[in-house]
Amino acid sequence: MTKIINLTPHEIKIVGEGNKIIQSFPPSGRVARVETKQRLVGSFPVPTWKTEFGKVVDLPEPEKDTIYIVSLLVLQAVPERAIRVDDCTVKGDLVAPNTTPSGVVRNEKGEIIGVRGFQTL
Repeated sequence: MTKIINLTPHEIKIVGEGNKIIQSFPPSGRVARVETKQRLVGSFPVPTWKTEFGKVVDLPEPEKDTIYIVSLLVLQAVPERAIRVDDCTVKGDLVAPNTTPSGVVRNEKGEIIGVRGFQTL
């Protein structure tokens, strides 16, 4: 059986028909992140910063029968680990919540209540 471990700081709720939550993944307590550095590039007329991305931290090594939920930024930083299907075989171990406009589900106040599923690259 495949384990799914949430490496984001947020509970990930999967929403089905009728906007009912069908599955939930609580944070594991470990958060995979991409290191960042910012440097001031000018004021136009307010301070403007450039973000430079570094290495991924707190991402476990691949583990058999385990999928990790990470942020899209982490997924993009290690594309070789993104889940994909080749010749009917699943490869990779990372997915991100589908936070695209069509993937996010909001309540009547516009607050996010969940996502329709995951995304890969």
